[in-house]
Amino acid sequence: MVVGRISVNIKIKITMLFFNKKYIFLLVCLVVSVTFLKAQMPTDGYRPVFHFTPAQNWINDPNGLVYYDGEYHLFYQYNPSGSQWGNMSWGHAVSSDLFGWQELPVALPVVNEVMAFSGSAVMDWNNSSGFGDGSLPPLVVVYTAASQGNQRQHVAYSTDRGRTWQQYAGNPVLNLFDDNFRDPKVIWFAPSQQWIMVVALPDKHRVRFYSSDNLKEWNFLSDFGNAGDQSGAWECPDLFPLPVNGNPANIKWVLQVDVTPGKSQYFIGHFNGQQFLADDYPEETIDDLPYGDVIGSFDGNTYGGWSISGTAFGTAPAQGALPNQLPVAGFLGTGLANSYNGGDQSIGTLTSPVFNITQRYLNFKFGGGRSDKATIALFINNEKIYSRTGNKDEYLYWESWNVNDYQGQQAQVVITDSATGGWGHILADHFFMSAVAMTQGEPPVGNIIADFEQATYTGWQLSGSAFGSAPATGALPGQQAITGFLGGQLVNSYMGGDAATGKMISTDFVIDSSYIAFLIGGGHHPDKAFIRLIADGVVVGEATGDDSETLQWKYWDVQTLTGTEAHIEIIDSATAGWGHINVDHIIQTNQLPQNPPVCRVDYGMDFYAAQSYADIPANDGRRLWLAWMSNWSYAGITPTAPWRGAMTVPRQVRLADDDGTIILMQQPVKELQLLRDSVIRFDNQFLNEIKHALDSLRMQVFELDVTMVVDQSNETGFEIRTSNTQHTLVKYDA
Repeated sequence: MVVGRISVNIKIKITMLFFNKKYIFLLVCLVVSVTFLKAQMPTDGYRPVFHFTPAQNWINDPNGLVYYDGEYHLFYQYNPSGSQWGNMSWGHAVSSDLFGWQELPVALPVVNEVMAFSGSAVMDWNNSSGFGDGSLPPLVVVYTAASQGNQRQHVAYSTDRGRTWQQYAGNPVLNLFDDNFRDPKVIWFAPSQQWIMVVALPDKHRVRFYSSDNLKEWNFLSDFGNAGDQSGAWECPDLFPLPVNGNPANIKWVLQVDVTPGKSQYFIGHFNGQQFLADDYPEETIDDLPYGDVIGSFDGNTYGGWSISGTAFGTAPAQGALPNQLPVAGFLGTGLANSYNGGDQSIGTLTSPVFNITQRYLNFKFGGGRSDKATIALFINNEKIYSRTGNKDEYLYWESWNVNDYQGQQAQVVITDSATGGWGHILADHFFMSAVAMTQGEPPVGNIIADFEQATYTGWQLSGSAFGSAPATGALPGQQAITGFLGGQLVNSYMGGDAATGKMISTDFVIDSSYIAFLIGGGHHPDKAFIRLIADGVVVGEATGDDSETLQWKYWDVQTLTGTEAHIEIIDSATAGWGHINVDHIIQTNQLPQNPPVCRVDYGMDFYAAQSYADIPANDGRRLWLAWMSNWSYAGITPTAPWRGAMTVPRQVRLADDDGTIILMQQPVKELQLLRDSVIRFDNQFLNEIKHALDSLRMQVFELDVTMVVDQSNETGFEIRTSNTQHTLVKYDA
């Protein structure tokens, strides 16, 4: 299809059939080359030819990618019993060329109702594990064993090139007694001569690093997370170094993390054997915090004027985890308040000196158990104004309380632990007052239209039930966790669930700045769940969410409307999935708002759970990976039988410097060139002159490589797999 007018050189590569019959006289083909792809023709409908698929049954994530003795091993999540997810085991295939695969027997089956979730594999060349028998180096896999609401890390090993497997008698090697702790990726870190594991804490949007000398005993190192895309659970991390532009003197580390249901992101930075430091998300230190008045930092040998009762908080700040406690991370400086002193059964209080409210926000970091008996509370004039408990996590997050209405009044913080059962403790650190809320970076400077921090929707007209009678403090019952809003409250139309509907209308205001910015999340329903700006009775701006509970900045450019009277409407008439909207901090500003950077591995929706190969020989030197060619939104309903699921073709991964920005680059592995046999080639001809030759081709699988000059068009493309009623369009849009 060709429409409009442009002049541009393009190159298109596609791998199935082909052609548009209209407007062909406007295209001059510099080169057309058709290459037959030698591969086994599929006998089942929709089965790919040179992507890996199992003979039958369900597959998802690739696991344990490792090279040894001429074989590329591909393990994968597999259901030996059917074509839907379940009975998760490790399937196994090997290849000598990365496109011809031999399926082997199931490597890790379900045993005693314990499923084998995703993980990784390494060759233990020096037999550090002691699993070797002296003949071949052991092939060791570290994977997630899942059963009865618990995900923990197990080890298994093979001494016969992966054909048979034994479980380590000391399993599990890591156990947080948590149902969201999975997908370990293990690498060898030569500088410290240690094994490093990176493993996902999915619902917490973090990955955790451990080290080991023997693949059996693992020591906590650090956490990384709460960055990038947090719209879904984090899964299937990978970690590896790459030279920038092929320069071995300029090495960067890549941390890849998947986000359910089908996105994949990466961070570029440095790994020092202890922690991953992302270039776009520098490590937070006390020196980086905004100016403020410190109430308690807990970095000394005493609590610095805070009074103590009971035994839970000890006599001085803790320096991290206490005996028998899970790893503690996310605190600033050298210490924190930790009421696990003596275990969960101990009780006590920690009370600040009396101080005056001098800033808009009281910020602090919190963690620990979720209990109304383990709390952090703010009292102003002896009245409890705010209270906060933990969320069953030993990682400390920022909390920000808006205390602007209490300027000049006397206040006191009381940290209480009267809980004695499981998770009966509280963590706290670095209380300070500031003009900035630490729950999200400093917003654009400007005139606030609405921040929704009051007890009611002051100044807004409400109808329907979706928005309730007051701003929400976060997620509502049955809703996923919400992140990215400012302060303690936001607009959330999930009141009563997605089926509820409603509308909010602001009071009139006069536009006085270049932009109107706002934080928005929730469902992507441009015509049913959206926010809009109406100026002089005309709709001049609209926005909706992105099917995410993470609020992002969006804005309207209103530079031409200065002095115009306007109002804002927030509407939810959607009643199906993601039928709600989240909004916060509507502001007039002359600064463009900035969202945290997100680097996508692949902008399609069929490249998930990518894993890279371990032990590629040094004389090869490539970083190779592949991924599951589907995602959780529709994987279970793809119309294939007797198999369901496929892997992408393997890709080579590298880093390139693009005008000062380092980006991840990928291309199919060179081995795929072995599939090609040239069939037909044309040079410097019009499409109408070669149309008949192209129409006559009848090959199931081939590559069409086109270099063309496009004149007088905005779009051009090829219709592939055409019939009288259907075709697929591969299109270039100028």
